[in-house]
Amino acid sequence: AQVDDLRHGRSEVAEIDDLVGKLLASSRLDFGALELSALCARDVALRALERAGLSAELLHDSSQEAGLRGDATLLARALGNLLENAEHHAGGVAALTLRADASTVWFEVTDAGPGLSTEALAHGFDPFFRGAEDGQTSSRGALGLGLSLVRRIARAHGGDALIENRLNQPGAIATLSLPRVADFASVS
Repeated sequence: AQVDDLRHGRSEVAEIDDLVGKLLASSRLDFGALELSALCARDVALRALERAGLSAELLHDSSQEAGLRGDATLLARALGNLLENAEHHAGGVAALTLRADASTVWFEVTDAGPGLSTEALAHGFDPFFRGAEDGQTSSRGALGLGLSLVRRIARAHGGDALIENRLNQPGAIATLSLPRVADFASVS
């Protein structure tokens, strides 16, 4: 019984820590307190996987050392929220794909779930939206802040976020898109 109490206590502390992190990130956005620096998109992706406790083997990178300008802490929070959402509410992370063209860098989190309802696709980035109980993995315990924060962070960086179901197969893809500034070697 003590072991279960200890696990439950650790779980509550982790949830509170996550909530505080989301609230602090939201406050930084409210006050326009972005700390911009040159970042390598691949490094951002690898750090996010590591922080989420996921294997670097999930990363599929065709970005060719794409660079971006951003607030490293907020971008880590945004990508971490996408990974956490897939891991805890959508059957797990199937892949993190990183790609870029001349003007944009995309971080795409593909989940292993059944896909999303029309309502979840339309409102997934709304604050406090937690998903319907229509065959999706349970959203119990979630506050519905993670995805709305992802979109706010993306837009504060001149990018955006979206989610869509995969074509002809189960699962969804959540995408964080950001402006590409150059190859990382030229911005560092």
